[in-house]
Amino acid sequence: MKALFMLLVASALSLGTARAALIEVASPLGPASTVQDTSSGLEWLKLSYTRNLSVNQVRAAMAPGGMFEGFRYSTQDEFSCGLLKPQTGFGCGSFSASTDEAQVRAFLNLFGTGFTEWSLYSVFSPEQSRQFGWIDDYAATFGVHFYYYPGDRFPVEYDSQLFGVRLDSPQTHWLVREARDGRDAHDVPEPTMPALLGAGFLGWLGLLLRRRVLAR
Repeated sequence: MKALFMLLVASALSLGTARAALIEVASPLGPASTVQDTSSGLEWLKLSYTRNLSVNQVRAAMAPGGMFEGFRYSTQDEFSCGLLKPQTGFGCGSFSASTDEAQVRAFLNLFGTGFTEWSLYSVFSPEQSRQFGWIDDYAATFGVHFYYYPGDRFPVEYDSQLFGVRLDSPQTHWLVREARDGRDAHDVPEPTMPALLGAGFLGWLGLLLRRRVLAR
C-alpha cells in the first residue's frame, strides 16, 4: 500500500512539471502585444512591433518616454536557453535541429515571425562592439534564423551567430522587460490546471487512507 501511495504521489506531482506557459498579455502598445513566460517572469515584445526598425531607432524608442520604454534587448542566455530551449527543445548553442516542425512553428507564430528572417536578440554597446572589431556605424549582435526543410529527417534548423549590423539598417528585434502584473521574476506563478488536479487527487487519497486507518 505504501509503495502504491508513493507511486501515485510521484505521478500527481509530475503533472505540474509541464513546460512553462507562454501567455499573451497587453502592454501600452496594445492588447496581446507581449508574451509572458511564466517560468522567468519576463515579458517578450512580439516581433511585429520591432520589424523593419534599425538599432538606432530601437535604442531611441527604449529611452524614457519612448514607444519601447521599459524594454531592453534580451541577453543570449535569456533568449536561447531561457525561452527557446524550454519551448522548442533546441537552442542554448549556435546550431540545432529538430523533428518537431509543428511545435517550432507554433512558437514562431506566437511571436509574429516564421522561417523567413534573421532577428536580433542581443545587441552590444558601442564599447563592447569595438572589442569584437566593429566600429563607427556598426554594432555587434547575436542573431537567430529558423529554417524549414520539408521532407528532411530534421526539417527544422536553428542557427545563431555573432555578426555586425549597420546601426541604421532595418532589422527585427527581440525585446524583453520584467513582467508588469505585480510580480517579479522570482515569484511563483499560479499553479497550472494539471497541478491543481494533482493536488486535489492527493487530498482525496490522503482522506481515503486516513479513513482506512481509523476503521481498523
